[in-house]
Amino acid sequence: MRKVSLDKISNGMVVAADIFDHEFGGELPIIARGVELSSTFVQRLKERGITDVTVVTPDGYLGKPGETLAPSEITEDITFNGAVELCCDVPPETKIEAGETVTINGNIDPGCNITSAKGEVVIVGKIQGSSDKHIILSAADRVTIKNTSIEPFSSVDIRCIGDVVIDGDVTDSTIAAKGRLRIEGTVTNSKIYSQTRIRVKECGDGQSPCQLLVKPKECRALFQELLAIDKNHINLQGEQHRLQNTIDLVKKLGKNIETLPYEDKVQMAMDIKRFREVAGEIISGQSHKEVVRKKITEALGSNRIIITKQGHPKTKITIENCNRVLTAPVDKTAFFVQNMKIESAQLGE
Repeated sequence: MRKVSLDKISNGMVVAADIFDHEFGGELPIIARGVELSSTFVQRLKERGITDVTVVTPDGYLGKPGETLAPSEITEDITFNGAVELCCDVPPETKIEAGETVTINGNIDPGCNITSAKGEVVIVGKIQGSSDKHIILSAADRVTIKNTSIEPFSSVDIRCIGDVVIDGDVTDSTIAAKGRLRIEGTVTNSKIYSQTRIRVKECGDGQSPCQLLVKPKECRALFQELLAIDKNHINLQGEQHRLQNTIDLVKKLGKNIETLPYEDKVQMAMDIKRFREVAGEIISGQSHKEVVRKKITEALGSNRIIITKQGHPKTKITIENCNRVLTAPVDKTAFFVQNMKIESAQLGE
C-alpha cells in the first residue's frame, strides 16, 4: 500500500486501511478499507482536514515522485520511485531502493541494503549487521539514525553525499560522508570518513584501532591547482631554457647580427620578447602558488575533528595526509593541521 495526497487521488483507487476521524472519537471509520474512492469521498475527507490516504498498490507498481509507499509489513524487496515509509522491522537481506526519502521506524536486520537515490535515509530502531552480512545504507541527501538499542549499532556501511547524524554508539562499521559527520555516542573499531568535519562524543576503547579521517573537499581542488601551477612552471622553465639559447646567441653575434637574414632577426626579436614574458609568468606563477598554499593552510587550520568527551589510545586521527595516533587519553579535544602536522587544542567550556 502507498500513501497518496488527496490532490492526486484518481477515481477507482482502493482504500488500504480504515480512515478514522479523531475529532469524533476515532472509533468508527468514516471510510472503510476496500472502498473505491470517488470525488465525493475525496471531498468528504478534505472537509475533515485529512490530507492523504493509504491506498492499495497494484502489483508491479513502481510509483511516482511525490508518492509514499507505506506497507504494514515487508515480505519482499522494495523498489519505488517515490518515498518509502515503514513502521515495521526490516527482515534480513531485504533490499530497499527508493527515489526519495526512506523513513523506517523499526529494527534493521543483517544483510539489508537501503538506498535513497535523491533523498534521505532516516532510521529509528535497532541496527545490527553481522561480520559476514553488513547493513548498507546509501543516501544522496542525508542519513539520520537514532539507535534505540542499548547495544551499539554494528557492522554497518554508510555512504552519504550529504551529512550523517547518528544518535548512539557505533562499532565495527565504516561511515563515509561528503558533508558533516556527527556521532552522539562512542565509536569503536570503525573507520569514520568525512570531506568536511567529524564530531564524535567518544572514540576508541584503548584496545582496538579506530580511525577518524577528514579530507577537506575544498583542499582537493586547491591541491589540484597547485599541481597545475607546478606543471605550468616546468613547461615555462623548459621554454625559458630554449629561449636562453637565443639570448646567448644574440650576445655572441653582437653587431654581426645585422648580417643575418631579415626573417632570422625577426624571430630573434620575438624570442627575446617571449623570454621576458616567460620570466614574468614564472614570477606570477610563484606568487599564485603562495596564495594557494595560504588557502590550504587556512583550510587545514580550522578544527576538522572534534571529540567532545574522550579519545582513547589507538585512535588514529587523519587530516588530509597528516596522521597522529593517540598514545594517551584526551578529553574534549579539537584537532587541526599546522605546518603539515596534526595539532590539538582543548575545547572551551
